[in-house]
Amino acid sequence: MPSVPAQFHPQEDLLTVATRADGDQWVVAFTGEVDLATRARFTTALDAAVRTDHPVVVLDLTAVTFMGSTALAGLLRARQQLREQDRELRLVAAHEAVLLPLRVTGLDGRFAVTAP
Repeated sequence: MPSVPAQFHPQEDLLTVATRADGDQWVVAFTGEVDLATRARFTTALDAAVRTDHPVVVLDLTAVTFMGSTALAGLLRARQQLREQDRELRLVAAHEAVLLPLRVTGLDGRFAVTAP
């Protein structure tokens, strides 16, 4: 059985997260895959974004290469939490890895999705 390098951190290697304030927006940029292996990292980033006081949260998904049902559930939860606070969630996406799951599930109509 091959050994796993001591410095291998699946969540960090498969999904990176960068955050920044941009005026009245809190921007969270994801790079990599959003699936069961990276669920905790994705959820933690979403929860942190919801806790900010910015009226608009922007999730930059332009560098996401895979988005599974875990991501969709997280997006719906974050959207609901922000709506309850009279805040807005926006998605930035251009890759079919993100757009296709949104379209297939009918969720593309529930989110404000813009191209980069």
